[in-house]
Amino acid sequence: MKVAIYGAGSIGGHIAASLAHGGETEVTMIARGKTLEAINSHGLRIYFDNSDELKTYTNVRAVEDPADAGPQDVVILALKAPVVRQIADAMQPLLGETTAIVTAMNGVPWWYFHAHGGPLDGARLESVDPNGELSQKLPPERCLGCVVYPAAEIVEPGVIRHEYGNRYMLGEPDGSKSERAQALSKAMTAGGLKAPVRPRIRDDIWLKLWGNVAFNPISALSLGTLAQIAGEDGTRRVARAMMVEAQAVAEALGRQDERGGRHPDQVGGGRRRAQDLDAAGPGARPDHGGGFDGRRGRRDRRQADHRHPHHRHRARPADPTRQTRRLLRRLGGPIGGPAPLSPLPWETFAKARRDPSVVLRHAVLSDGCSAGS
Repeated sequence: MKVAIYGAGSIGGHIAASLAHGGETEVTMIARGKTLEAINSHGLRIYFDNSDELKTYTNVRAVEDPADAGPQDVVILALKAPVVRQIADAMQPLLGETTAIVTAMNGVPWWYFHAHGGPLDGARLESVDPNGELSQKLPPERCLGCVVYPAAEIVEPGVIRHEYGNRYMLGEPDGSKSERAQALSKAMTAGGLKAPVRPRIRDDIWLKLWGNVAFNPISALSLGTLAQIAGEDGTRRVARAMMVEAQAVAEALGRQDERGGRHPDQVGGGRRRAQDLDAAGPGARPDHGGGFDGRRGRRDRRQADHRHPHHRHRARPADPTRQTRRLLRRLGGPIGGPAPLSPLPWETFAKARRDPSVVLRHAVLSDGCSAGS
């Protein structure tokens, strides 16, 4: 199998190294500058599982011009979502008659309503795909969904540090276990990844998106880590309310689990995930599945949920805008930090204190900010 990875960042590097490790694929990365030079000179190098052992994969090829790679069986897009429109033309030489495009990105993809079923089947998201340009150049029929859970960072050009996680959910828009999806899953599994072919990939997209929608803008405003946001009363309440609102949107679009309802145990619904967040308390830290483990551990999660002092807030109607406005007035800097500090221009931050939607309109849908670690 020939696989090209468009995007030589931390996640693209992790996927490429894993596929190279499995030995069942011919891996090409589309890269540029110092990263291109480093991979071709020294191989792709990676620290798996945050270890001190640096592994080198010289069987990964890097090119700047996609035409030098030629048609592929699979092209994996490991980019920020807004970049896809910029590289759609450059991708064309990679696309053969049956090439699959895998969207290993956060957010709602342009193919979301392809093979969706129901009244919205075939609808186009103007905000994601203006004028249908992406759908024309990268047809939804080619696309496979992919939900990314690992955490990784770039140490230097061509060197990746994989911190934790090896789960990449795959899925066809129509829910089928297609030959192409299963072939890619097999190749990724051979490289040590968990890559199940899911029957409802949109549900998995939403499960991760609930966290993005809540934590990304709060982190951008406060510079807080996930643990700090979950451990601070105000930010925890706001995050919970935002998750519940996002759940309502998801359910209106048909989001459910494979059994036709919410997962009762697996932080599967927005409210269940919000309750996990309530239960986590000050010692909360993110687990690999996107949920929260408190100091008491998962087994005591339900009991902690009912004992937690913020249990009372669940009875009130969600009012995240009011709570966010209050929170922004109080947060002059990083959570727990001594001095005011904002990653936003002061004019925007000052305006956000009066009207949080100024930031939320941009930050919630942005893939460029994430909770710190």
